[in-house]
Amino acid sequence: MYHCNQHSLTMYIEIILQLYLIKEYTYHVPDELADQVMPGKRVLVQFGKSKIYAGLIKSIVAKVPTGYEPKSILEILDEYPIVNAQQLKLWQWIADYYLCTLGEVMLCGLPSSLKLESTAIVSLHPAFVETETMLTDREFLIVEALHSVANLEIKEVEKIVGTKAVFKLLKTMVEKNIIQLNQEIDTASKARKVVYVELAEKYKDENNLRDLFSSLELKAPKQFELLLHYLNITMNRNAEKSDSKNEAYKDSK
Repeated sequence: MYHCNQHSLTMYIEIILQLYLIKEYTYHVPDELADQVMPGKRVLVQFGKSKIYAGLIKSIVAKVPTGYEPKSILEILDEYPIVNAQQLKLWQWIADYYLCTLGEVMLCGLPSSLKLESTAIVSLHPAFVETETMLTDREFLIVEALHSVANLEIKEVEKIVGTKAVFKLLKTMVEKNIIQLNQEIDTASKARKVVYVELAEKYKDENNLRDLFSSLELKAPKQFELLLHYLNITMNRNAEKSDSKNEAYKDSK
């Protein structure tokens, strides 16, 4: 489970991120965190230039990834796994069956309070009663700020408590029902985009389509079923359009 170099034993882990990614990414585990690593725990990682996410440990890997230098995880958020081995297997089955990514399954499978990221918005929990809750100094500073403004961004929380290591603090405050976390909502008006699926030009040829059916039926039965379903929908819609045109023509006479 460890990659060995001449200086020390180095651990790498495969992370599921709550993003629409076709693969999982490998991260390096600093020596001081290695004994806390377990599949199913959340870890704080940097993805891209500046975004911070709580990813889920999928597995401990033996090989160093090629083509890029793995970043180190920032911290481990959970004392115990929040997703067990059977649940991870179920997530993989769902991803395979519905032809989606593990990140998409994770988005649906975890409550919002467990999906920490740097774009999250912090607000007071509706059930929070200040007189009944013992607050640490840092928790008190955040609560006081939230009495003045309804919501705080993560970067604002970092300034208030004077450190960038705020995710464990926020996790504890969520567990104590002091705060709640929501993903940032862009209120700016945006044009609605619709994604359509269309058969590739190559397979509009009957012979090529027949070859595709033969190949998928043997090698990828789920994709074969999906293609059949797509063609049935397309044929039904075309038939409905044709019927509508005929009726419109008859009404015009």
